[in-house]
Amino acid sequence: MNTSVQRKRIRVLWHLLLFSIPCAMAGVLATLVLLMVWLSRQPSEAFLMAAANWGGMSVWSAYAALMLANTWRTCGAEGLQSQSTWLNALPVVSAFQAVAAVAMLFTAIGWEPAALLYAPFLMIFGAPWASLSWHLRRLSRLEE
Repeated sequence: MNTSVQRKRIRVLWHLLLFSIPCAMAGVLATLVLLMVWLSRQPSEAFLMAAANWGGMSVWSAYAALMLANTWRTCGAEGLQSQSTWLNALPVVSAFQAVAAVAMLFTAIGWEPAALLYAPFLMIFGAPWASLSWHLRRLSRLEE
């Protein structure tokens, strides 16, 4: 096996294990914390809608990211190019997922300018599969 391909496979695996999966777990934890904050305040339906959207997109994104990583592992760039619709949709879904995470933040704690400092971190933890999708898109273009 070519050593550069083997190194790329190891990098994708490390990216998945050391960044994407821990960020997904932190996103679930942040959602639970926001749920507890929301329950202690006056309930509003906007939080439930944002949480439901975030949850649905999380399930789809996790499935798509793992399916694409497995496709690249087994078939290489040709496999990713055959799954290009999934590969192009994953960053878009991740962006909507990040917006839903920020919407949960503002509906749980209310509008506070200081919350804007937390928003970038919540976007990273709220959309953990975006970085893996960009990594896989770059790999599909490098091996053309």
